[in-house]
Amino acid sequence: MDERPSLQLEILDRFRLRAGTSEIEVPPRSAMLLAYLAIRVRPVRRSVIADALWPSLSERRALASLRSAIYRVHAPAPIILSTGESLELAPGLSVDLREAVALARDLASAPTLPTGVGQIVGLLGRELLPDWEQDWIEPEREHFRQLRLRALDALSTRLSRMGRHSEAVEVAQTALAVEPLSETAERALIRAFVVEGNEALAFRAYEAFRRRLWHDLGLRPSADLDQFRSSRPPIDDPIARQPGRARLRSGPRAVTPR
Repeated sequence: MDERPSLQLEILDRFRLRAGTSEIEVPPRSAMLLAYLAIRVRPVRRSVIADALWPSLSERRALASLRSAIYRVHAPAPIILSTGESLELAPGLSVDLREAVALARDLASAPTLPTGVGQIVGLLGRELLPDWEQDWIEPEREHFRQLRLRALDALSTRLSRMGRHSEAVEVAQTALAVEPLSETAERALIRAFVVEGNEALAFRAYEAFRRRLWHDLGLRPSADLDQFRSSRPPIDDPIARQPGRARLRSGPRAVTPR
């Protein structure tokens, strides 16, 4: 019987490799390699990895850096598998990003909803390595942001329809933390407040979003959200003093640059 501790790789919010409850120290180059492989679910050719992680180096030096990164990963069990010219993570390694992606996709198609949303909020409310600045990670970060944003928006709407209002509010607020300018997330939050009977909170949320949207992008909310605007805006309302601004069409993230 294998009594070695389970291995977990965390790349949401921060990088951490653990064996059971013990954290394993990983050199920076090796951490980059593990994170790169964790984002990809299929084997990747060594040359592709080397070029992505060390684009400024020659092919020979980049491949040498890759070999060094592999060699410096020390764990109780194999983590990186080599198949010919390709590398992938060992199937026994648990990766929080992959769990979050699977959860987000399940929420979109599952006929039933979970009994609680704490685990969902805790997992989908986290960013993919937010402090990393490498070029290769930014597209992956944005893809994950959009995936979880859509899942949270849909979940909040379904919870509202089921009468689980406080959970709907919590999920919508998590979506807005992911993307503060998401009109779909704001609409879900306002809908949850209205159905719950808290129209004052709905109006307050709308006002905060309207000002945030104007301050950051110089845009107005769509017609779907305008119903929450007061019939007579405050005198110091910067949007009210812009008669030439056209209303935006309704729909998900109905914002366009000036």
